[in-house]
Amino acid sequence: MQDKEVYENLLNLSKNLTTLLLHASTEASTDEVFDAFSDALESAVEMQHQIYKCMEDCGFYQVTQVNQTEITNVQNKFEECYC
Repeated sequence: MQDKEVYENLLNLSKNLTTLLLHASTEASTDEVFDAFSDALESAVEMQHQIYKCMEDCGFYQVTQVNQTEITNVQNKFEECYC
């Protein structure tokens, strides 16, 4: 397995973890349980960000800048569908 695949797997697993912890915290039955899941969620989000930054630094996750005209065009397209 190549480094990129390892990082992709880690990022996907961390995204799944944050989703689970989010749902767990919103459904917590006591303040103590809520606090525990919220703290774990915060740590998981930080871990996910660190994985993303490592991928970006290694050139595995490249973000393309989009100009405002393209953003406006997409926004207008969706507004037409929902109005």
